[in-house]
Amino acid sequence: SEVESCISCIPLPVVCDACTASPSETELEFLVHQVNQLPTDALEEMIYIVSAYEPQWLDVLERSVDSNFDVTTLSPLAIEVMQHYVYTNLACCFVANMDNNHTSNDDDMDVGA
Repeated sequence: SEVESCISCIPLPVVCDACTASPSETELEFLVHQVNQLPTDALEEMIYIVSAYEPQWLDVLERSVDSNFDVTTLSPLAIEVMQHYVYTNLACCFVANMDNNHTSNDDDMDVGA
């Protein structure tokens, strides 16, 4: 499925010393804000990935996909995984938009030729 192929292309974060440090409140607020920007299917996918590190998250998913989850209860590693997923997802969207803009410009040029 598309989701599986997408998950396989997301490199897992390397566990490092920084990962054991808890992120600041500001970082968490920013992360929640970014997560709220994700489309529903991406949000569900992220929750499945995070639930590999935080099994209780599957309960959250079964109840409802709702952005009121408490990120402060997550382990630093799970937060790292979330951050990685969000940034990868946003970067993919950004690149896709760039590609779309690029192709439409090419079409305009062809029409003028």
